[in-house]
Amino acid sequence: MEAILGYLVALMLSMLSIAGFATWAKAGVTNVQTAAAASQMLVFDKAALQFVQDEAATLAAQATASVPVSVTPAMLINGGYLPAGFSATNVFGQTWLLQVLQPTPNTLQALVTSQGGRPISDTRQLVQIAAQAGAQGGFVPYPGQNGDPTMVASNAYGAYGAWQVPLANYTNPGSGRLASLLAFTGTQANSGYLYRVQVPGHPELNRMQTSLDMGATT
Repeated sequence: MEAILGYLVALMLSMLSIAGFATWAKAGVTNVQTAAAASQMLVFDKAALQFVQDEAATLAAQATASVPVSVTPAMLINGGYLPAGFSATNVFGQTWLLQVLQPTPNTLQALVTSQGGRPISDTRQLVQIAAQAGAQGGFVPYPGQNGDPTMVASNAYGAYGAWQVPLANYTNPGSGRLASLLAFTGTQANSGYLYRVQVPGHPELNRMQTSLDMGATT
């Protein structure tokens, strides 16, 4: 009898150990996914921001307050902003997308989202990825996420309330996806340079506003 009881106790302890190991292993996989998604998000955000800064005049000529210009990973790769081996999708199979609006003249609002793929169902992981991506990092929440009635899937939110953007004029990827507000950096469409080519709708970019000093002496 004692042998049987000892066997049962040992069996229960082993089952508890297996359950604990499984929990630990699952947490490890989640942490790896979180780090991988956030790191890739940072790389894409950096490339997207540089693209917006370089192409501000062109984007300002095309984007409106309600119709964004869409930029894909392939376009950034072809432009040299991302390495050729960069994956267009993250570990959840979601595809990165940059969209640029012009809410007011000469001011661009750039938003990166992850589209399609598998929604990130673990809301804690969703927020952690956004937080690890920096101040611009955010996400599209589930309605009432974590008991917060103000969380709606029609908005994107920065991690820990850093920012909030309506998705009405962007391609809303749906709950459980990632977002980055690049306008957080204050990117301006008008860089203050004089353009020698015409930019439709922006005559101020071709207008001198001061006298030129060619360095001549009198």
